[in-house]
Amino acid sequence: MKYVLFDIDSTLIEAHSQSNKGASRVMFKKVFGIDANEEMVPFRGMTENHLIRSVTEKITGKKLDKIPQKAYDIWADTAKAALKKSPAKTMPGIGKLLQDLTKQKGISLAVVTGNSPKRALYKLQSAKMVKYFTNKKGEVEGSFGSNADNREELILNAKKKYLKKLTIK
Repeated sequence: MKYVLFDIDSTLIEAHSQSNKGASRVMFKKVFGIDANEEMVPFRGMTENHLIRSVTEKITGKKLDKIPQKAYDIWADTAKAALKKSPAKTMPGIGKLLQDLTKQKGISLAVVTGNSPKRALYKLQSAKMVKYFTNKKGEVEGSFGSNADNREELILNAKKKYLKKLTIK
């Protein structure tokens, strides 16, 4: 089995930045009681963990030890509603690439994304490409930003996860 890994944002899809900004603002207000959003720090390339920690530290001056699951859930659910109003757009050529890859035997697709699993699911659903990345349980396959503070950790987590599944001939 070979695994082809994709980032979501600006690789598979383009999601409206205002919907992302608005969803993060709702999450920061409801979970941490602060008026903040993801664009208060250089957010490109950050995982959700890193972004939440960076913004809360910038506003409160305190380091966050543990991020509550509620933060990921509210951010994802708010993003889902925003994506209904302004759906994600598939990047050029991606649809055909995914179709071609899934026709090949011995290829599985997964994501390596800074998003949480739930937010990744909603973005892929919005772009109508979730079928390419879900397992038999209906879960998105991949390595997620709610389990890593940086991109290097995402790759290492994916490597550990998918090397276990590989059969070497």
